[in-house]
Parts: sequence; C-alpha cells; structure tokens
Amino acid sequence: MNSHKALVACRAGVGSSLMLKIKVNEVVKENNFPLEVEHSSLDGVPGFQGDMIITLPDVANELIEKNLPQKIVGIANIVDKNEIKIKLEEAFIELEKQ
Repeated sequence: MNSHKALVACRAGVGSSLMLKIKVNEVVKENNFPLEVEHSSLDGVPGFQGDMIITLPDVANELIEKNLPQKIVGIANIVDKNEIKIKLEEAFIELEKQ
C-alpha cells in the first residue's frame, strides 16, 4: 500500500480536531497504517497537498460538495477508534483504486 497524507481539520482548528488527530494517530500506529497526519483549521484545506481530509460529518458534507481532489472522511464519534479504523480502511481502498 502506498504512503498517504491526511489533514485533520475542523472549523476552528482546535479542540475537537486536535482530539480527533490524537485518536487518528493512535489508530494509525496500532494498525501500522501508511498515513502521515497533519492538523489545521479549514483555512489549511485549500493549500493541502495530501490525499485525505479527516473531519466531522457536517464539515465533510460541505467539503464533498466542493469536489476537492482529496478523499473526505467524516468521523461522527471522534473518540471511537473502531469507527476511525473502519473509515480509514475504506478510504485506503478507494485511494488505491485511483
């Protein structure tokens, strides 16, 4: 599997997205996922060169409508490592198809 870059982002760029980044990093480490994770507010999205954006579902829906080149992953429960693992695995499968 290729190595990927993800951006964890939320509207303000603090609190919930920082917690989400910590949990995503734990899942990445526990499963040896080939993913490098960055963190920013939504202001960082336009300049982001990686292939995945991880955020909350409402923001994910907005980003999907913008037809960004990245795979958008919406995580409903930011402390649920199982949800994060499943959604990352689905994203990797889609990215490998491209």
